[in-house]
Amino acid sequence: MGKKVLLIYPQGSLEVFSRSKIKVAMTDVGCAGELVVNGENGLVTPAGDRAALVGSINKLIADPLFREKFKKTGLVAVNRLPNKGQYLSDYKKSWEALI
Repeated sequence: MGKKVLLIYPQGSLEVFSRSKIKVAMTDVGCAGELVVNGENGLVTPAGDRAALVGSINKLIADPLFREKFKKTGLVAVNRLPNKGQYLSDYKKSWEALI
C-alpha cells in the first residue's frame, strides 16, 4: 500500500493541521470536535466504532481529491484559533469575571 497512518491525540491535530500535509481521521472523544469538523477539515467517527474509523482511514487513503480538500481546510481551522497572547488574555478575563 505504501501509505502511512499516524495515530495521534487531539493536540496532534493542531500540529498536523498547521503543516497541511497530514489528513485527520479521529474518534469523537475529548475535544476532538472543537477543531476537527467532520467532513470539513477531517473525519470524526463515533468513539468505539472501529468499522467507521477504518472506513474513514480507507477513504483518506483511496481518494486524493478528498485528501486535497482537507489539506486546505485544516490550516484554516488552525488559523482561526487564538494566539498565545489572545488565549491568555481571554483566560484572565474569564477568571476576573468570576471575582
